[in-house]
Amino acid sequence: MNRCNTFRPESYGHESYPREAGYASAALLGLLVFLSALASASALYFGGWARMAEREASEAAETALMDALAGEVLASLEADASPGVNSPDDPVWGWNGREIEGFRVSVYPLSDRLNLNFVRKNILENTRLAILFAPGRDPGELQQFREDRGLSLFIEDYRPFFAVDDPSPFFSCYGWANVNLIDEFAARKLARTLTGRDAAAEEVRAAIQKLLMEQRICGPENLEALLGINHDRLFPWFNAEPLININFAEPALLRELLSYDAYGVKSVSSRLAEIAVRREAGGIAAGDIPRILGVAGGGPLGHYLGSITWFWEIRVSRGERSRRTVACRLPGGDSSAKPVYRIIERRFLEAGEPPEENVGRYQ
Repeated sequence: MNRCNTFRPESYGHESYPREAGYASAALLGLLVFLSALASASALYFGGWARMAEREASEAAETALMDALAGEVLASLEADASPGVNSPDDPVWGWNGREIEGFRVSVYPLSDRLNLNFVRKNILENTRLAILFAPGRDPGELQQFREDRGLSLFIEDYRPFFAVDDPSPFFSCYGWANVNLIDEFAARKLARTLTGRDAAAEEVRAAIQKLLMEQRICGPENLEALLGINHDRLFPWFNAEPLININFAEPALLRELLSYDAYGVKSVSSRLAEIAVRREAGGIAAGDIPRILGVAGGGPLGHYLGSITWFWEIRVSRGERSRRTVACRLPGGDSSAKPVYRIIERRFLEAGEPPEENVGRYQ
């Protein structure tokens, strides 16, 4: 037998064949590893996307529930059987501190203080409110600050003026501009913002200055005549409604307002005591305020103190999330009619952001 003609598979590329087989196996293994990694990455990506979408949907649903709860609180304000008097026994206070399915609801009056955007120097300089200012700061500098920097809704912008850590018991940045009490230069700044016209702003400033110089009081019935052709653009931001609800104002602030010599209130301590008793007994109506204070209802003090709270904060919280809704009551019309509210702000609070008020202060 001729050995040379014997079929021997290993004689056909016996050196290259094992290498090619090994290369194919390695390539296949690499492909499998790549596909496995791709599948894992895709699973992580799409799993992460799904979890993110699920989290966003959950947060959106939670936000909708928060807004719905705030809407119920607002409906309680609108349905108040005594719309001319906001007092501690109103139904809305049943919401303050209430917990519903893990949500906590808080209610705060925002406007029953002096508005730092509009307050005049005289009430700050001639009462003990002056001691709240930080060393080297004074009401005149605050007035100039507003002129230079503009008006603000954030009390933090004004905090450097004060020595106290928390000026919110006395001051706020929410509230309407009463034409009988607003600083004339702040009035010009606000009118310029509302109308976009320097001439209109100067007309408003001149009107406010004239009231002050003539020591006249403008009532709601005379507001349109005072504001003239700019009335429709300026109202309701400019109005002649009392700014602060006597039923919710901080007692220390009430004492300073009643103690201002120019307002002529006698026996301040006894009048404050009567206010405290009346607040506990269900609140004070606007018509009773002049008698309690012993002053004419049409004076400046009667424009500081009324019985309606104009701006409210409703806060709904769960866990680390806290959502803030600010609503304002529109002035004008019969105080006994159903009030009209508008939501002007709705946002989530930043982590660690302090509350506007202490929870439960007005319970």
